[in-house]
Amino acid sequence: MTTTPPIAIVGVGGVLPGAVDLDGFWELVREGRSATHEVPPGRWILDPATITHPEHGHPDKVVSRRACLLRDAPLQLDGLALPEELLADLDPMVLLALHAGNQAWAAAVTSGLDLSRVAVVLGNIALPTESTSAMADWVLARGFARELFA
Repeated sequence: MTTTPPIAIVGVGGVLPGAVDLDGFWELVREGRSATHEVPPGRWILDPATITHPEHGHPDKVVSRRACLLRDAPLQLDGLALPEELLADLDPMVLLALHAGNQAWAAAVTSGLDLSRVAVVLGNIALPTESTSAMADWVLARGFARELFA
């Protein structure tokens, strides 16, 4: 029988709609505030008026024009030792992961750690950013067809 070495979760971080950190999220929950907003013009490829229906179960329709979106979250990327030019070119999803990771590291007890034994587990539950949506659109739709039949 083998034994599994013990692990410890020593820090967590997160960015959620309506909160740039976990404390802000729990404050939102405690106060019973909603993080939903009307989807801004241009956010969806299709006109919301053509794809909404007030009842569930209608194919290719959404019930609501509201969504939980990250809106202008002030990201803290201090201390990452990354060049500004690189940060400016990264997809927003990567910046969000760096921000949450920075929070987790700041919340962790790191004094005396053997960094060769430190690992990171990254969880990401999010819908596409503009750049990943553009890439998916190219691969799955118009761009692919243009290239294929050109």
